[in-house]
Amino acid sequence: MIYDNNVACNISKEQDYLNKKNIFDIFHFLLSHVIVQQPTNPIQYLYELLDDFILFRSGLKNPRLLWTKRHVDAIFGNVLSRDSELLPLDDYKIAMKTLSVHYDPCPVQVVPGYIDRQTFCTEALNNMKKELMRIANETI
Repeated sequence: MIYDNNVACNISKEQDYLNKKNIFDIFHFLLSHVIVQQPTNPIQYLYELLDDFILFRSGLKNPRLLWTKRHVDAIFGNVLSRDSELLPLDDYKIAMKTLSVHYDPCPVQVVPGYIDRQTFCTEALNNMKKELMRIANETI
């Protein structure tokens, strides 16, 4: 097998470009929405989603997050022990990973080692917005 250094160099440059512009993250964002929503007209849905993404990046529209407060609240309820309204930090981390959200490993704790529903929902939604903002700003 003959290996051409020019081909490897071009692939490396192209890969670097895709990484710098967050193209993979943008595609993940778009495809995740399509999978979750399963729109009847996916092309139109993607067009509107990308338009909303651009408006969000410009500060003209709120982000279209993959998960809403209702979803986040449901995850909290599913992970929560039946006899408590507080979530242990280990379960908090599992729930955040379930949502595929970057999270603060030491959020505000009502009782040491435990967080409440409000903190969980706020952390999840704020971190989803931050991640989308990071993707949007780095594409410029």
